[in-house]
Amino acid sequence: MNARDFRLQYEKYGDRLRCSMQGVVKNQEEAEDIAAWAFATAFHERKKFRGDSAFYTWVHRIALNHVWTLARRKPMLSLDGMEGPEPAEFIEPDLLERALERSECCRRIRNALRKIPARYRRTLVDRYMRRLRVRRIARKDRIPVGTVLSRIFTAKRILREVMVGQQA
Repeated sequence: MNARDFRLQYEKYGDRLRCSMQGVVKNQEEAEDIAAWAFATAFHERKKFRGDSAFYTWVHRIALNHVWTLARRKPMLSLDGMEGPEPAEFIEPDLLERALERSECCRRIRNALRKIPARYRRTLVDRYMRRLRVRRIARKDRIPVGTVLSRIFTAKRILREVMVGQQA
């Protein structure tokens, strides 16, 4: 499947997948992110698509697997054991410590973003910092939606590699 065929598949099934994922996660923005991630993954793995099932079925399965992976990562919190008076650390958090941790984290992210090529950095910033939708970014940059998805996917991979390199 070439990029043109893939773009046609995205145009045909993109809205359907977003709606389906919104029914699963009950959040429109999260559903859009999951659908974008699924199409970006499908695009990068398109050579693995054998055609044993419909294209939509394949992309839908990729999206559901991603939802399940995200659900496993979210910590479960039970409020059953939280009876009695609240400890002071829950009432009066150490705001200075939180601010220092946040500023250190922001500094690391800014340094990592500087190491990403500009076209990937711009797309990542537009999507996650400016909260622009994928279609809006595509119109703004005058590129296909599939290219935006590919750039987001690549930018996240590069950012992850840079962040891991900073920790070492």
